[in-house]
Amino acid sequence: MTVQPHLVRRGSGTPVLFVHGNGPDHRLLLDLDDVFAADGAWERFYPDLPGFGGTPPLAGRGGLPDLADRLDEIVGDLLGQRPFAVVGNSLGGLLARDLVARRSGQCVGMALLAPVVDPVREHRTLPARTVLAEEPGLLASLDPADAETYAEMAVVLSRENWERFRETALPGIRGADVDAMRRLGELYELPSLPDAELEADPAIRDLPVLVVAGRQDDVVGFEDQDALARRFPRATFAALDGAGHNVHLDQPEVVRTLLRAWLTAVRRGAEERSGAEARRASAPGHVELRGPLVCADAREADLVRRHLAQHVELTRAEPGCLAFHVEPTEDPLVWTVAETFADRESFAAHQARVTSSAWGRATEGIRRDYSVSGASDDSPQPLAGGSSTP
Repeated sequence: MTVQPHLVRRGSGTPVLFVHGNGPDHRLLLDLDDVFAADGAWERFYPDLPGFGGTPPLAGRGGLPDLADRLDEIVGDLLGQRPFAVVGNSLGGLLARDLVARRSGQCVGMALLAPVVDPVREHRTLPARTVLAEEPGLLASLDPADAETYAEMAVVLSRENWERFRETALPGIRGADVDAMRRLGELYELPSLPDAELEADPAIRDLPVLVVAGRQDDVVGFEDQDALARRFPRATFAALDGAGHNVHLDQPEVVRTLLRAWLTAVRRGAEERSGAEARRASAPGHVELRGPLVCADAREADLVRRHLAQHVELTRAEPGCLAFHVEPTEDPLVWTVAETFADRESFAAHQARVTSSAWGRATEGIRRDYSVSGASDDSPQPLAGGSSTP
């Protein structure tokens, strides 16, 4: 049985997933929660990746491809097909891009803070190690091990900066699973980088993207991040002076300002998409299906989770499919289903395809309490409980 991740979940609204990097845990990005909590429009998900924080390590080889696969599974379990935004830091910035490439059209915004562009260090363009300022006596006043860890990446060594690092980064670094990190380091490459695929994806064309780098970041640099941002038509790029790899700790107010502007763009884009979808769905002649999908037990729920992503992807690609959403509820055995087709013909074709699909065969006996309306003057009609379509 797959072990569920340790997770901090806050608020309600559009989901935002936060993906931390290699070493710390979710607390490093939880430091930014005030930005997202301010207007009450965002449901925030802060998972610990396997081997970090409170999440047990992966079984088996535990390399970067396995970590990417597990993150996609976690998102599927948490969000299903709900639209979401993602914030990734360091290695989490690479994992976030890989996740968006896998879930084309589901992401509504992507913010990358000091992201890894290429996991192979020899492929990176890096500035020389630089310390701009150091408060006299600071390092000598700290525990020697803490001082060494802090000084490794700090650019401006000050009491204030140390306190932010101590509260948000150090606990995760100290608590990381050493063996899990060793196995991750032994396979620290993906089969392919996701960026060319993202650049070619029409769903990315209007995606609000923010890329923030530290001008003195000698871990991942800033020049590769500039080139990465240029791949995305709606990207904002900033290289912040006086900042290293922990860019949002080194320049907290500037990063918060950039994130607020990014959130405004994400909200605007989501509202435009919702309005367009609503206009399409309300047009005369359309067929709508609404209702719950109700599993009898955990075995049936597992079948739904296993086959749902492919089912949604194939359905949304069908001619005449205008909207298709299958969302989890607070009850782990129940999903809500809402779909809209252009006409009776396309809806009938969808039902015929689904009946013989992998989804249809696997979930045939699961209860559906659906009603279908539209394309006539008839009132909504119930759909047979054993139908194979959501």
